[in-house]
Amino acid sequence: MERVKQLRATSFERTASSPLSHPFAHHHSYFASLASTTPSRPLPGESVRRLTITKFTSSPLTLPGFDALLALFPNLEVLSFTTNFFTYDYQFQGLTRDVFDKEIGLVENMIQKVMTERWGSSRTGCGSCWQGDWDAQVTEEQRLRASILLH
Repeated sequence: MERVKQLRATSFERTASSPLSHPFAHHHSYFASLASTTPSRPLPGESVRRLTITKFTSSPLTLPGFDALLALFPNLEVLSFTTNFFTYDYQFQGLTRDVFDKEIGLVENMIQKVMTERWGSSRTGCGSCWQGDWDAQVTEEQRLRASILLH
């Protein structure tokens, strides 16, 4: 009990002697403690080195999504991605192949840039860091979805 009284008194004295003190200073602490530079637990995604994503029936990934993925997995060494035009066409109706190809170029350039910054140019152009298959065959699920939409 005595230790608690000492802690309260010490805390109040430090706060009350602050130039920012006011009648209710004991209710506020003006001394921020710095966060540890090393987390006590690993962050989610920190241990993932290889990631394979296959997207055919859920919302497709665009440039901001890939950017968020790379931020979520800071130690990612290899990213594999498989999809097809129909995944994007379903979500973004009226999408042209030209716009789709431009998005592919933007995504691949961004990924290679980020991976090269992470791991240096020791990997020839980071060709082994990124494996993108944008022209996979249409899946049965996609065919089923298309047939339901037509009826």
